[in-house]
This record gives sequence, structure tokens and C-alpha cells, in this order.
Amino acid sequence: MKVIIAIDSFKGCLTSKEANEAAAEGIRRVYPDAEIVEIPVSDGGEGYMEAFHAAIGGRLVDVVVRDPLMRLITAKYLLHDEMAVIEIAQASGLTLLERGRNISS
Repeated sequence: MKVIIAIDSFKGCLTSKEANEAAAEGIRRVYPDAEIVEIPVSDGGEGYMEAFHAAIGGRLVDVVVRDPLMRLITAKYLLHDEMAVIEIAQASGLTLLERGRNISS
């Protein structure tokens, strides 16, 4: 049996890769001989660069940026040949905000 797993992330809870791995673990428990293919996917938001990196490879580069509250944080971008891929959610995504806190806090 061949099973293809392609699950998007669960915002702030699981990355696409983590969700795929959890599903694969469950399938292996029931079908230990199954051939499992895990494909990280993204709708363009959180997890986009991870899915892109899994698909084309390249080099992830750390860079210091400001988050939605202007705090310095480290984000990544992907370099592949002469192409750069940026996931804006790493610098301004909802997962960077704390529940109940606003910009003026």
C-alpha cells in the first residue's frame, strides 16, 4: 500500500512537516509495511518556505527583522541559485503576537 500525505500547517500548533509526520506515525501503526510519501504543503502563509525548501532545496539564511511590535527577531529566507523566497509570516505573522496584547501595550 502506498500512502501520500500532504497536510497544510495548523496555525500556531503544527507545521506541515509535523502534521505529516504525525499522520505517517499513525498509518505505520496500522500498516507497518505501507510506503509513505510525506509532502509538506502551504497555502502561501505560515509554512510556505518550509514547503518550498522541501520541494526545491536551497539554503536557508538567518536574518534579523522586526516583528509586528517592532521587536528584533530572527527570521529566515531561502536562497536557491539566484532566486530568494521570503515568507512574510516569519516577520509579521499572527503567531508572533501574544493573545490579548496590542501594539500600544
